[in-house]
Amino acid sequence: MHENFRRGFPSPRTIEKKIAKFELLLREGEIGAEVFKDYLLRNNLPLVCSIAEDATGVVGRREYSSEWNSVVGCSLPLKSSGLPDFNMSIVKQVKDIRKMFQLYERSSLVMIVMAQPLANVPPVGIGQTGVEQGWYNCPKTVILFRRLGLVLAAQQWPFFSAAILDETIQIQDMIHIGAKLRTRLLKRAKFMAIGEKIASCSFVEALLNLVMKDKHKLREGDLNLNDKINYGAVERLCSPHVAKLLSTFVPGAEATSFYLKLMHLIASSFLDKSLPPLDLLDALKLRNIFKPELFLQWL
Repeated sequence: MHENFRRGFPSPRTIEKKIAKFELLLREGEIGAEVFKDYLLRNNLPLVCSIAEDATGVVGRREYSSEWNSVVGCSLPLKSSGLPDFNMSIVKQVKDIRKMFQLYERSSLVMIVMAQPLANVPPVGIGQTGVEQGWYNCPKTVILFRRLGLVLAAQQWPFFSAAILDETIQIQDMIHIGAKLRTRLLKRAKFMAIGEKIASCSFVEALLNLVMKDKHKLREGDLNLNDKINYGAVERLCSPHVAKLLSTFVPGAEATSFYLKLMHLIASSFLDKSLPPLDLLDALKLRNIFKPELFLQWL
């Protein structure tokens, strides 16, 4: 594009320089908390943030990195902090490379850690590491029990090395919560009663037939239950105008309209930074209905 629009589009070199200002050079298994804190202070941002992690499958490859003098792509053993031990991947001799290929599995997943400041700014990547598998049921159970205050993880499970801080609240990210709420609405086998009415995707289908697409802005695939990771469909379904159209044009759709309003408020409590404080509190109360272990924290 730079070759075709030299006066209006910057060169790749210029773009690389701009991006380099925001690049955090972190070794595998490190969490750049200090670097992230400096970023918050430089930009006068609050020292409170949301931390999110997720893993995605990759076609793993083990190779030598001259930048770090290490072999990347291996699933490294854990330190006492629960993070991978980067020192185990450092190459001191050629035979170390052969040893790593023999001892450590090839990473099939990459886990990314992102930090979102409580301000209208983009999130920052503060860590990444390769792993060869996802969570098992046991670590999930430990975390769930700890969130509910039922047991101290370190006392009940001595093998659980990572400490869980009382100052943090663990929640699932909004993308997956919204996807689950959409999936529940689309399941026809189990009807959903709200008061004296039924919430069902059948009312949304009726809306598609009664109202022009330029008004409801929905797509046929938004009601496809087989596509459980269609996050764009979640945003379109819980848009306020869809709930309003249901109440106006579809008889008996009050429960469905109410359910979509709940979805919107729950999503807004996470994502909409422009909400006034009182509106945000109302949205938080609705979110805590679906997350009871947070209710005491919120009170």
